[in-house]
Amino acid sequence: MAQCRSLVAAGGARGLEAAALLGMSLIQQGQQEEGRHFLAEATRQRELLDGLALADLGGGLLLLGFAAQAVTNLEEAAAQAPDDGYIHNRLGLALALLGRFEQAIEAFENALALLPGNPGFRVNLARVMVRVERWQKALDYLGQVDDLPGDSGSLAWEIRLEALVGSGRLDEAETLYRSAAVPGSGSTQFDRLAAMIAAGRDRHDEAEFHYRQALAKNPTNVRALEGFSILSEARGRFFEAIPLLQKAVELEPESATLWVQLATVFLRSKAVFQAEKAVQKALFLTSEREGPQHVTALCTLAGVEEEKGNVQAAEEEYRHALAIDPENTLALNKLGHLLVQLGRIEEGITLFEKISKKTPTIGQTFLIRARHYPDDPVQLEMLEQAAARPGLGGSVAAGIYFELARAWEHRGDYDRAFSCAHQANKVRRAWLTYDSMEIQRETERIMATFTRSLFEQRQGGGDPSRLPVFVLGMPRSGTTLVEQILASHPRLFGAGELGQITTWAQGLTVMGRHLGTGPPYPECMATLSSVQIAKMARYCLTELQKFDPDADFVINKLPHNFRHIGLIQLLFPNAAIIHCMREPRDVAISSYFLDFAAKSHGLGYAFDLREFGFHYLDYQHLMDHWHEVLPGKILDVRYEELVEEPEVQVRRMLDYLGLEWDPSVLEFQKLERSVKTASVWQVRQPIYKTSRQRWRNYAKFLGPLEDVLSGRDDHATSPPEQPA
Repeated sequence: MAQCRSLVAAGGARGLEAAALLGMSLIQQGQQEEGRHFLAEATRQRELLDGLALADLGGGLLLLGFAAQAVTNLEEAAAQAPDDGYIHNRLGLALALLGRFEQAIEAFENALALLPGNPGFRVNLARVMVRVERWQKALDYLGQVDDLPGDSGSLAWEIRLEALVGSGRLDEAETLYRSAAVPGSGSTQFDRLAAMIAAGRDRHDEAEFHYRQALAKNPTNVRALEGFSILSEARGRFFEAIPLLQKAVELEPESATLWVQLATVFLRSKAVFQAEKAVQKALFLTSEREGPQHVTALCTLAGVEEEKGNVQAAEEEYRHALAIDPENTLALNKLGHLLVQLGRIEEGITLFEKISKKTPTIGQTFLIRARHYPDDPVQLEMLEQAAARPGLGGSVAAGIYFELARAWEHRGDYDRAFSCAHQANKVRRAWLTYDSMEIQRETERIMATFTRSLFEQRQGGGDPSRLPVFVLGMPRSGTTLVEQILASHPRLFGAGELGQITTWAQGLTVMGRHLGTGPPYPECMATLSSVQIAKMARYCLTELQKFDPDADFVINKLPHNFRHIGLIQLLFPNAAIIHCMREPRDVAISSYFLDFAAKSHGLGYAFDLREFGFHYLDYQHLMDHWHEVLPGKILDVRYEELVEEPEVQVRRMLDYLGLEWDPSVLEFQKLERSVKTASVWQVRQPIYKTSRQRWRNYAKFLGPLEDVLSGRDDHATSPPEQPA
């Protein structure tokens, strides 16, 4: 080091090269301020540095956390000294820190090709393979690494454990985790990996505990923040996931991967503006290299455009992504599903078939979702084997099991179909803390607040506009079909599932409970002034008018708005409310076979037939209340009657709305609009009757539901074991 200082003092090109080496060495020894000084000296005339000096400068910048500047120097160093494996390895580390994993893999592979015996290079390759979820590749690289001492050994152990968890080999992972001599015991990473194992075993509370332990030890551990956010998102707790990812991007602001994840969580929580800002940051970070990360960011931007209703712009972004990488599974999948939603089903199937050639399990799952079933049952057996493998999402792949249930039903094997649906629902239910008793207590509060006397006192309030039309009821009761039929009328616009009313209800609760401004929702509705209610109504109307300024009516089709009919009536006393009804056992089976993805506690009842029964009785009780306190305000439309006598029932709805007959309403399948709900298939073809009485195929499994609906079971009894 003394020699380096002498060379720096002498100046010239050799002095600059010595400054770069000295700066990196000092930073490695913890002397950051002095190290920064020498790196700054080298940077001022970096054009005089040779490849090795550029590598030292890049290494010092990397140690300081300036990954982007480090990459610039290390790429130039690798170009000048292409046979130096250590430079390529250092470049891989910088690229990985930026989240540019595919380029990092290339750099590490170059390093390993030059120095195949270097175990550290193999560990680095394994680590980045884990980041891109190539679990077996990671294990293969680690399999060629002997036991390493110290921190390197701990890192290799952690990577091996994470790869085992990711590949679904939880028994091996747990054995390794519980081994007597655990290199990482007590570390943040140890807690993080313990959380991953617990999540794979459906022990979600335990997983949360370990993540909290990890962050208590090291609040700046980005991987723990990221993992905890994924767990929170999977449990529908976006309010937890968002700040965790915001903290992560503060710590690694140049990680495009983290910005995309943040944008995705914002999007799933319907915070579209924030999602767009986050994805634009990811696009900026990846714009220079149109690689896999840029493609992922483009797909996320397309998702934002979809949420905004700009389906043409969304399609353009997906096609832009595929122009960069025609084989990209994410882009093919997202575009395929958008095309299906738009009714261009054959185009979507073509894309899913392309995925299937590359990754059969994923492709076949998408094809089944698109009602394109395999002819050979052996393919279903193979999918079932893949679905039974535990992983980070739980003890089985619930999403695949839901599609298998649909496929076995298509083949008429109803026992096998129900078994797959049961496996899927069991895992999904484990993510949630749904409490049917709590929902019942909330319903009692709603009925106690929204009385006939309240509506009489508030008569003449709200906004008299007839623009909003609310289509509501239990999910799977025909709400999408009704919306599509009505939206085919030239004077109506179907806006889909809008969260305006539920957002107001949630916001009023937050203000009441946490800001101390008064009682929460629904009790606050008795204390809000007429001016406040009118302001809320005008805000909703302004948003609705943006969908189609020329429409006489705009439809908000959100099934669970049935809980907020009282709020709707106070805001819009002249609004039409169409209530969709259906045989409860058909609603139950239709919900039980549908993947709600365990993202909403409000849908927690759908994953258990007994809980569905309690929820249905609660819904029925509440609807009886609305009819009693708002006589003649709500139009009931029964699904079975709609599919049996469509013209009769559609005329009833149009008469209720005060609209003239238009024959286009019976050709609703021709309407060009995006339909995102699971009923997309029904609204893309003329009315059919085959879904009536579907429950009879599963009658022998419906005991828990029948017991609740008949009154033989109530909340006081312990839940019976549901048949598999």
